Amino acid sequence: MPTASIGLFSFYGQANVKNKLRIIEIFHKNLPFFGNDLQVLATGLVITILPSLNEMNEGLVRDVTNLLDLLARPDLIGLDILA
Repeated sequence: MPTASIGLFSFYGQANVKNKLRIIEIFHKNLPFFGNDLQVLATGLVITILPSLNEMNEGLVRDVTNLLDLLARPDLIGLDILA
């Protein structure tokens, strides 16, 4: 997943809301399996999804916020890396 995610980062930025929601769902479902290995992708992932917090779609903003909360867990990326 981490290697495949790199291609999704550029796609995500240009995707419509429906596709963004699906990509966030995929990340939320699969990223926890990789644990601390996600630290390599932390910067790119966060830079990719943060602009979605300015979207007018409440569901997308909620899903991005939930994904950021998930990534902030110490067993994944952690707050110290995200900050």
